[in-house]
Amino acid sequence: MAIILTEKGERGTRFFFLKFPSEEVADYWVNGDNPTGKRCVAVYFGSKNAEERRSEWKSNRLGGSERQGGLDDFFSACETSHEDTVFVVFLHDDVAFLRPTSKIQDLSEDWRRSYNATWARTVHDGKEEFPKICETEEVKRTPRWKLPYVLATSNADQGLNRRTCTRYSKTFHLNALRRVFNQQIERPTDARILLENLGPIELETLVFLNLHHRGIFSPANRGSTIKGVDILAYTENRDHVGIPELSPVTFKKSPTRFQIKHTVATIPANDDDYDYLVALEAPSSPKLLDGGWVMRATSTQDDCYQWLKNTLSWTGWSSEEWDEIRKKYR
Repeated sequence: MAIILTEKGERGTRFFFLKFPSEEVADYWVNGDNPTGKRCVAVYFGSKNAEERRSEWKSNRLGGSERQGGLDDFFSACETSHEDTVFVVFLHDDVAFLRPTSKIQDLSEDWRRSYNATWARTVHDGKEEFPKICETEEVKRTPRWKLPYVLATSNADQGLNRRTCTRYSKTFHLNALRRVFNQQIERPTDARILLENLGPIELETLVFLNLHHRGIFSPANRGSTIKGVDILAYTENRDHVGIPELSPVTFKKSPTRFQIKHTVATIPANDDDYDYLVALEAPSSPKLLDGGWVMRATSTQDDCYQWLKNTLSWTGWSSEEWDEIRKKYR
């Protein structure tokens, strides 16, 4: 069925990432292969029934573990503004987009026993579960790798997958979701607006490519969980200490260390973990390289610029819009 997204803002369409114990359990609920025979989403959160949990949610008495696990988001999604709500569920090869159509309810005792007979041993380590379900209708299903990369990999985002249910809030996820439903997104009038559509891995990769394509050796394109540094640039046996397109960066020592973030609230005055901080939004600092720096470096290197256009091809921006933003930073 078709879906029309409501306008941006607090009253706009809300997208919720929903995690199941396994892809097989996700199929069981989402495909209607469960005792209800309906497409559902489900959470667990202990033996309390749906009405007890609803009372706790309405009176703001959910426990810390329930809040941290995302039960409050699940109730908000299922019990307020169904027409403005979409669940995003990762299946084996597809991603399903589902709209809630009921309030949260319990399974009948017979159906609950059937669920546990099927899944308790293989998925829940022998533990008896008490599913709380919400009926849904499927509004779209897309092969995972035909989605924008930043959305197709969002189930690996720790800001989402550490909880059972989490509302999407980052610009790159929301814009990718809007494009999945054929909605226009903001034109790229400056570096921040353009680059905030890159996910963290992509932004780190772009910085890596701007070094690599200028002959600077970096052994990896991202730092993963290494504290304080994401990219290392080695310049041993090189006579240059600066590249005009990368100014004000100089490579006076080896390695030169870069940390890369979308947003940084504060910059410690004595932070010696890195030499340069690449950030789209951050307080002023001698170490800061903002989005304008990234776009100047990228716009003056053809391979990097083409990579950026290919990576953000899902935005639907025209060639004229891309040419205009490139001219601004060359």
